[in-house]
Amino acid sequence: MLRNLDRWVRQMRDELARIEVPQQIGDIFGEYRDDPVRFCVEVLGVESATRRTTGERYQFTALQALVSEPRVAVRSGHGIGKSAIDAWAATWWLLTRPLSRVVVLAPEYSRQIRAILFSEIRKWVRRSKVPLPLTVFASRVLVAGYGEEWSATGMSAAGDVDRLEGFHAEGGVLVICDEMKGIPQDAFDSVQGALTGAEDSRLLVTSVPGGAGSGPFWKACVKHADRWKVHHIPSTDSILVSVEWYEDRARDWGVGSPLYQARVLGEFADAGEGVLFPLTLLEGAIGHELEGDEDAGVFFGVDVARSIAGDFNCIAATRGGRLLDLELWRSADTMEVVEKVAHAAVARGVKRAAVDVGGPGAGVVDRLRQLKYEVEQVHFGGGASDPQRFRNRRAEMYWTLREKLERGEVSLPDDQELVADLSALRYAFTQDGRIQLESKDEVRKRLGRSPDRADAVALALAEYAEPWFPMIARAGPSEDACGVPMDGRWQPWHPGMRDL
Repeated sequence: MLRNLDRWVRQMRDELARIEVPQQIGDIFGEYRDDPVRFCVEVLGVESATRRTTGERYQFTALQALVSEPRVAVRSGHGIGKSAIDAWAATWWLLTRPLSRVVVLAPEYSRQIRAILFSEIRKWVRRSKVPLPLTVFASRVLVAGYGEEWSATGMSAAGDVDRLEGFHAEGGVLVICDEMKGIPQDAFDSVQGALTGAEDSRLLVTSVPGGAGSGPFWKACVKHADRWKVHHIPSTDSILVSVEWYEDRARDWGVGSPLYQARVLGEFADAGEGVLFPLTLLEGAIGHELEGDEDAGVFFGVDVARSIAGDFNCIAATRGGRLLDLELWRSADTMEVVEKVAHAAVARGVKRAAVDVGGPGAGVVDRLRQLKYEVEQVHFGGGASDPQRFRNRRAEMYWTLREKLERGEVSLPDDQELVADLSALRYAFTQDGRIQLESKDEVRKRLGRSPDRADAVALALAEYAEPWFPMIARAGPSEDACGVPMDGRWQPWHPGMRDL
């Protein structure tokens, strides 16, 4: 009997504590419930970045909109402080609404959730002017003593979308979508299920724009803009971004390029008529997970420039459909180019390469073949294997790369210059209906440089990423292996062979 009474007393004490703690937190932070700006200044001790043009404290403007607007979107260029907006919003919401929840959704877990956003929250909690009853983990923020019931949770948009549903809380729910352009429509639709309850709820989405015409972020900012409070902050208008940075991007990418429009100006890049690689297609391939590439050999695509001041020589190293890396250098000596390619091939165990033989590339092909490398010579201006459809080999090769991207068979690194090269390419149709690419001179005028990276990647990832012979001797120029077939184990090969 006494034991039961003791248990009941402990339960009542715990229950009273659970009531008192929210009341205490509410007493301290409740006055900031409708004033996130004053919360940031007086509690976190932070100040908003401003616009160069008007001096507006744009980070605070976006936060203040959450008080009255159910849906707030921030589209911007790089470097304007979007992660700080998200972190301040999450902290303000948790502390001013007892028993509330914050759900943070991003395309990637390890980089965007753990390494960026929750690290940003930890930084501001640690630097706050007053002690905060928050514990910040890799993807969780917990109010002391309340676990998941009163917390912020970070989740990746990848995987089963059903796990994103069902987030509700007595004190209200704030959903934050970071880098919204990379979140699929089905994941976004699922997480919005947290906003269907009668409790206080808000939705904050922030991102650099991608391509125009599709995706939940474009719909929020353009198609359904009347339902959202949209804030637009170009990098050029933020005091946080150096003038040197965006002037360098203008020179590297071209002011009219889709990459500059999206990542500097914060505008949706209109694919437009004749864009070969829409920005959304390229961004979807960045970090794309592929299966079965581990057993594939490394393959080189080599674009030869033979220049000391202008265009770059470029090696694109690929494994299956994955671009591993790019190596660029300037040299006017063909033999130096051969030496560079050969050294790179030895270092990575490469025996196969595709080389552009237009201009100086022919000499590189001849010398590499003398060194017993398996080289496919590609003449960009030469005839296509499907002349009914393509004007030349260059158009056919790039179109093959586009189709592979559309099928999800290519994975690219986050290389902004490569994305600028590829997104700058245009195509059209000849009078007889064949696909043709605009000339390199036209691309150079718009981009400000030759698309050397793009040419090397197209050489490596178009049809040449597919093995077009059954088995090749990897041990070197063995008489037995590369001469007469030995017990049927080796397929003889010579540079002219293509489709067996």
